[in-house]
Amino acid sequence: MEHMPLSELSFQLSRDPLSYRSDFEAQLESYTTLRQSFSSAPSQHIGRLEELLLFLSQVVKHYPDHVGEFASSIIQTLLSRAFGMHPEMRMAFLRAFMRLRTKNLIPAAQAVDVAFKLHRCHDKQVRKTLRHFLVSDIKRMNKSQKQTKVNAVILTFLSKMIKDNSSTVAREAVLILLCLFKKNVWNDARTANTIADSCLVNKKKVYVPAVQFFLGKMKAIGELESSSDSESDVDEETKIKQLRMGHRVGAKTKGRQKRLERSIKNVNKEKERKVKKRAELTNFHALNMLHDPQTFAEKLFRKLERCSDRFEIRLLILDLISRLIGLNKLILLNFYPFIQRFLRPQQREITHLLLYSAQASHDQVPPDVIEPLVRVIADNFITERASSEAIAVGLNSVREICARCPYAVTQDLLSDLIQYKSYRNKNVVAAARSLIRLYRQINPQLLPRKECGRLTESQVDVLTHDYPNDVAINYGQYVTPATVPGAEVIVLAAEKLGKKKNHQASEESKCVENSEECTKEGIIVIITIITI
Repeated sequence: MEHMPLSELSFQLSRDPLSYRSDFEAQLESYTTLRQSFSSAPSQHIGRLEELLLFLSQVVKHYPDHVGEFASSIIQTLLSRAFGMHPEMRMAFLRAFMRLRTKNLIPAAQAVDVAFKLHRCHDKQVRKTLRHFLVSDIKRMNKSQKQTKVNAVILTFLSKMIKDNSSTVAREAVLILLCLFKKNVWNDARTANTIADSCLVNKKKVYVPAVQFFLGKMKAIGELESSSDSESDVDEETKIKQLRMGHRVGAKTKGRQKRLERSIKNVNKEKERKVKKRAELTNFHALNMLHDPQTFAEKLFRKLERCSDRFEIRLLILDLISRLIGLNKLILLNFYPFIQRFLRPQQREITHLLLYSAQASHDQVPPDVIEPLVRVIADNFITERASSEAIAVGLNSVREICARCPYAVTQDLLSDLIQYKSYRNKNVVAAARSLIRLYRQINPQLLPRKECGRLTESQVDVLTHDYPNDVAINYGQYVTPATVPGAEVIVLAAEKLGKKKNHQASEESKCVENSEECTKEGIIVIITIITI
């Protein structure tokens, strides 16, 4: 048996472990000798040791008395010699370690601890391999049943690693949390709040992925592309290849060529649509799980005020703060004067900044805070000396802010803005008319009398029941709803179900009548035949 290949020995051993115990122990002794010589010179590559690592990690589970010794030797070698080890040997020991963990021969908490100690190694391939392994291992561990206790221990450890002095280690901890949340393995409130804590870390490499996660901009993080996304891309490439291969058979006519180009264009368009949908998807599920969004937004804003990173990163933080304010209707009064200084037509990413201004507007912001913001937009964008594009953008921005906060504009300013309905540019005219239509619905009294239009039945009903004094809602005034919003769906569903049952009953009665008529006709025919 000495010269039996290790692959064959592994097969025979898995079938009958007791008969091949001596062969296993011989290979284990050979491994121990080679490992000791390797420890003295870790920069060398020993092919035989690499083969033994593969063999022993596959079959050691059959001999529980040797598992602890072998696992300890793997972990000790990795922790003591990983930094100066030959790259191929390092990956061989790492694969053996991962194989042992997959067979549950190493505890999960210990495996995570060892993995993060190896994250300090200056080898990108090792970090990437360990990251994907930890995510897959935790997903496998929770596949049949949630391991609550183990998950809590690992999450506590990852929370500690986020605050580590090494930005590389902290970033890896954040990326693992993001992957687990994205794959719906850990999608609870504790994980979401741990990710939120990482947004407040001072290291750029750590907080940028977390902020992008809350904004739904996961496409910007190459490491977080899930296997399902890559598989869908491969499927689309395969479709295009199949179309091209099919075109190679048969006559090369112009009609077939046009059909091929059209089919490829449709496949690419579908791919772009999926990418755009993924990029624009905001993770409101995680934002809704935050325990204290007000405190989180205040801390983020203080971080933004002190932030000296490049402009694109500051925009990300600004975007997240505005979404938090709009989603939870937070009161962060210093945010609006802060963003006002950027609202100029020549400012970089001005459309995004105007969007953030609208996102942060809601009906609980005091008028004396929101009115200066609208005034700045009007003074900088909606003037005769501004270009048509700037005027249209300014009017649309004012309309979006006013839709969320009806008292954001004064009557005098609104009268000036709607004068652009007769401007020479059609985009400006459309923007001004949309502002008029908005105020016809939410507060017609701010408009000049000739612009109010005729009130619809719904508007009359609202003014009669909700605002008896014919005055639109003011700041701090709330209207108690008469019914639960959306409750009408239950009534409609009940009516639909009743109609369906009535239809079925009528169909059944028709069938019974038809069968009775057929029976009568049959009896008459039989009697006639007998008579004849």
